[in-house]
Amino acid sequence: MPEAGDTTSIGRKSFGELIADIPRLLAELVRAELEALKQELTRAAVRAGIGVGLLAGALLLVALALVALVVAAIAALSLVLPVWAAALIVAGGLILIAALLGLLGVLRLRSAGPDLEARRASIAEDLRAIRGEAPRATPEGERNA
Repeated sequence: MPEAGDTTSIGRKSFGELIADIPRLLAELVRAELEALKQELTRAAVRAGIGVGLLAGALLLVALALVALVVAAIAALSLVLPVWAAALIVAGGLILIAALLGLLGVLRLRSAGPDLEARRASIAEDLRAIRGEAPRATPEGERNA
């Protein structure tokens, strides 16, 4: 219950005083919302950091498991070949797989570039539209239905 001397009571303020309070109240509301957003973003960043740390740990374990599999492959081949020959065969296989993955990566990167010619044509069409010129007629092969 507001006390008799409380001047912040809404029932005791005039309409003009209430209108005058709007900018202050809006500023307080914006500050409170920004503070709540900051706290939520901090919590989200902590959760994301923990997730990234767990993923890094998982990737480290996968890398160690792959090393163990390579050692197991060498050990299995060393049953029928000398150990040095088994190690060379496994290393050669790994190099072959790495070369294949590298080649696929290079081919993918070459085709990943932006279509600059289509972008240039789109910008030219936009400039024509801004100038009020008629749109350029597109050849039959370029129509997208």
